[in-house]
Amino acid sequence: MERMLTRTVPVAHGICHLALLTHAPYLLPLFLLPVEDMQTLDQLWKAASGGKFGYSVQREMWLQARKQWPKFFKAIDWVQGENNVYR
Repeated sequence: MERMLTRTVPVAHGICHLALLTHAPYLLPLFLLPVEDMQTLDQLWKAASGGKFGYSVQREMWLQARKQWPKFFKAIDWVQGENNVYR
């Protein structure tokens, strides 16, 4: 579990960076959190959602999308319509 989360946290930071680029500055504090805190957040998020949400869940979806951001965004429902407009 710890190895997976160690690989997941950089993905979470990448997602946050991308979100910042799309005008979501409220995610900036995630860059300042220690890895251990990110792992705790992931575990709490997964526990509260019955395993449906969390950084490690998003990482798995990102890998299933073959690390292609447009496919990943579609999989997590961040885009809509024929032109994949961001929500």
